[in-house]
Order: sequence, then C-alpha cells, then structure tokens
Amino acid sequence: MFFSSGPPRTYAVVSPCERIEDVALAMHPSQRVFARVTSTVELWSTSLPSAGRRLLARCQRGGQWVEQLEDDEDTSGRMRESETRRIWAVWVSGDRLAVVEKDSQSVEFYAFEGLHMLLQRAETPHLLAAEDPTVDANAMLDQPSFTEPEHEETERAKATSTGLQLAAKFVEDYPLNQGASQSDYEDVAVSMTAVSGSKYLFVGMASGMISVVEVADASDAMDGKSSWFSNADNSTKIWKIDVRTHLAIPEDADPPSCYDVTCATADLPSKITSLYLVASFEGGKCFIMLLSPAKKSIDQLLSL
Repeated sequence: MFFSSGPPRTYAVVSPCERIEDVALAMHPSQRVFARVTSTVELWSTSLPSAGRRLLARCQRGGQWVEQLEDDEDTSGRMRESETRRIWAVWVSGDRLAVVEKDSQSVEFYAFEGLHMLLQRAETPHLLAAEDPTVDANAMLDQPSFTEPEHEETERAKATSTGLQLAAKFVEDYPLNQGASQSDYEDVAVSMTAVSGSKYLFVGMASGMISVVEVADASDAMDGKSSWFSNADNSTKIWKIDVRTHLAIPEDADPPSCYDVTCATADLPSKITSLYLVASFEGGKCFIMLLSPAKKSIDQLLSL
C-alpha cells in the first residue's frame, strides 16, 4: 500500500532572521532526497553518492499568498503577534513539489532543475564511477556536515553554485477557489494530502468541500511550449468532492470545515485507479471514501 504521510508538526528557527513557523518535510518517492518547507523551500539529500553536500537547492517561496503575507510582517521579517502558519508539502508527478498553506487559496508548485538526472546517476553509481575515476562512489550525503555555524548561511547562499547543487524554482500557484458561487470564491484551504508521486492532490476546504487538483503529466512545465494552467486536455485541472449533504447540519448553520484529510492506495502512484480517502469534519463527522479518481466518482462511502 502507498500512504500519504508526514512528520509530526514541528516548529523551528534555523537562523536569527527566520520566523518561528511551521516546518513541513516531504520525502521524495525515490527516498533519496527530501524537501524542507518554511518561508523557503530547500532540497536535501538522504543518500546521493558523490554529491558533495547534503543541501542541494534552495529558493524563496512565491505566489500571491506569500506576497500577501509579506504585507502583514513587520520590518524584522517576523509575523505580527507571532502568528503561526500551518504548511503541508508533498511530491507530485513530474518531480514537482506541491505546497499548501492554511487559509491560502492556491497550491504552490516548485521544480528542481537537474533533479531527474541526479537521481538517475544515484541509481547507477558504478556507471558514474566508470565515467569519472576520481568519483568516490561510497560518498554519501547522509553523513553529518561540519560547516562552522557562522559560515552556514553563507554556504546556503552558494547552494546553487557548487558541485552537484540544483536550481530550485517557484513554478506557479494554482487557484483552489474556483467555482460559480461567492462561497467558492471566498473558500480557503485548511488541510491537504496526496500519495507521494501521484497526480492527485486533495485539499480540504473551510466550506467543507474537498478540492481535487489533478496535476498535468507534462514532465517539464517550464519549457514555454505548454502550461499546467491552460484549458488544454493535458493541463492541470480541478474538481471537487461534496459530501456536505451527509453531514446533517441545520440550514442556517455554517458548514463544518474539512480540517483533516489523508489517503492511501494499493496501486502504483503513477497508475492510480482506486484510492481510499479519509476526511474529518468539524463537529466529529468522518467519512471513508473509495474513489475512482480518473472517473471522478465515489464508489463507496462510509460514515463514522
């Protein structure tokens, strides 16, 4: 089975100028690299031969939501009233990283130029060593780094200019608040889940809806020839799951938000035909759904 998973929620400060904020970790399906997301996006290695350092790439987060938050910060870069921000991150198809922040209205997508080639080289270290006799195939990036603390930030700033370091880039933010009504337009994200490496991203919304972002299969959305965000058949799409009629709430009451979602499948992430989705709502209601994502259908629904 393939499960959506993540570490316990962790709050940390890695430098004096960074906010106290949520830290989201997302392990790549290859298990060789992982992303660390705060106000920045970092790519770290777990076990890549001959790559030289554990930190592979770093970039600032982008998108309309991040720009809006910057307007709410003081001059020191700290959030007013020490507001804590909840973040989720997961890898989707095409080696893209999807990031959702609580109360935002979009999904942020990030790409890492050269990652695919780096992972290929890691899978065949004997071929790499044959091409370059000076390469130590036993060198692993999961060994501790002994960089002096005062030089750590300088080294991070140089992360994209040395050795096998990659280029991290914000690609686009895809809107979640799409729909025909005012409530759709005002809706915000409150939870997120996905099977790592798949193309289906499930976002629980404050309205009680579940937005499903079906990520385009294009291997490179930055080539300028195609876009994830067009109306073409191969572009990223959004559709929604509505089980609010099963919540039995009064007509004059506010709909309970979908505050937690998680999923699992027995299929390979790249070939999902059926998937279990568990959604929890304010007020104690929980649904277990068996979905056929390609058909956009709920095959079974169990209420708890």
